[in-house]
Amino acid sequence: MANSLDLEIAGIRFSVERGKCFFLQQPEPAYRSFLEEGDRDPARMPADIRIRLQPGHIPGIEKLDKFFDSGQSWSMFQDGTDRVIALKPPGFDQPFWVARMKPNFAEATIYLSERMVNRKNGRIVLSNPVSYPLDQILLMYTLARRRGALLHAAGIEVDGKGYIFPGKSGAGKSTITGQFASKKKIGLISDDRIVVRKMDGGFRAYGTPWPGEAGIAFNKDVALSGIFFLHHGPANRIKEIALQEGLERILPVTSIPWYDREIMPRILAFCEDLISHVPLYELCFKPSVEVVDVFEQFIAARP
Repeated sequence: MANSLDLEIAGIRFSVERGKCFFLQQPEPAYRSFLEEGDRDPARMPADIRIRLQPGHIPGIEKLDKFFDSGQSWSMFQDGTDRVIALKPPGFDQPFWVARMKPNFAEATIYLSERMVNRKNGRIVLSNPVSYPLDQILLMYTLARRRGALLHAAGIEVDGKGYIFPGKSGAGKSTITGQFASKKKIGLISDDRIVVRKMDGGFRAYGTPWPGEAGIAFNKDVALSGIFFLHHGPANRIKEIALQEGLERILPVTSIPWYDREIMPRILAFCEDLISHVPLYELCFKPSVEVVDVFEQFIAARP
């Protein structure tokens, strides 16, 4: 249990605070390496996203302007200049939580329903709402203003260089990560979600706490040297692809709020910048360890 929680994902710092009378549940195990240890000095290391928890009361959202419905469990509303997100799984008459964000998404107040409040042994413990989908939404909006994006991709590191493998669900991200795991000199970063940011004129790939089937989620980052779009096939081969094909492939695997006309163009511009400066390839592979040898031979031959 904790009174507050600080974590950092791709260089973006989250600070989650609760009231003095409450305790806060720790995140899932995949988040552990992303937690900031010790007390953070707000003056020296200010939070990029400040979150305040308010338990026991859910504000009404019925009169707000809904401009996006995920079709699953969450919806987004507009209230003046603020954005409001409500998590209400199917079959429930009241949201589990409602989050109100300032326009820059740097400040959020999350109102928790009684379902998120646990009373045990004289303690009041709050379930941590800073998990999927809220953490990814907050990160997506923050990255859009800081030359970055969240991608559905696996990521590895070889000799100080980073390579990512974008693909939709079922493309083989976890499968190929499992094949790379057999080689000691290949460092694993993630098997499902990667953040890419433009930093100091180059691009860096960051691990995230959202693993796929292989459970790979490490808090590390590396200079990005190549993007390999995955494709199942009868043989292992790698070929270069053109910019237009790269753009057509990168957009479906990038977290883009197509419903948001203010943020969407920023992420689209970032994607165009990314594929214009990082080499693009198609990796056609069959699920066998031989694909690792093909990949290693290919990158070894590149400058």
